[in-house]
Amino acid sequence: MSIRSRLRIFSAVIIVSISVFYLGWQDSTKKSAEKSDKPAHPQADYFIKQSHVKDFATDGLQTQSLTAEFTEHLPTKQRLELQNPHLQFYTDGNITQSVTSNQAEMPDKNKHVEFIGNVIVRDLQQPQQQQTLKTETLTVYTEKKLAQTAAKVTISDQSGRTTGVGMEADFNANTVELQSQVKGLHYVN
Repeated sequence: MSIRSRLRIFSAVIIVSISVFYLGWQDSTKKSAEKSDKPAHPQADYFIKQSHVKDFATDGLQTQSLTAEFTEHLPTKQRLELQNPHLQFYTDGNITQSVTSNQAEMPDKNKHVEFIGNVIVRDLQQPQQQQTLKTETLTVYTEKKLAQTAAKVTISDQSGRTTGVGMEADFNANTVELQSQVKGLHYVN
């Protein structure tokens, strides 16, 4: 076999190898894109990527917003399931509180959101004295701006932290009531 024949065969092998690699890579990106365009649960009747819902008062000012990276409806369980939800409450057009978590569930017929996993509530009314509340589960009644949990709660700010088990919060009155096993550590200036 001559050198010219060997070069042609070598060139053909290189071209075929590159083509196979390119087509295989392109096919795998199509599969991953197609997979992300499907609901996580086979029972879901619809899903939304990057959902954003806003509520407004009769005066036209925003009262709350709820965003999520991924939302799907499960008709058999009669609920919405949200991934990385972010709820914000507003007063006079300004954000007053925010709630985030890893996931959330919203029953079809109820006006509440069940936040699950690494729940963080931030009071944004006074940025210089911002308080943060952390828990693992939190039920928020969005119309009444109330929240409750039976789980352990940690409230912290610049002056210290308070922990307890069980909590009721009223976002309208800016109050939090810890139910039991309350302990605190606060720094004196």
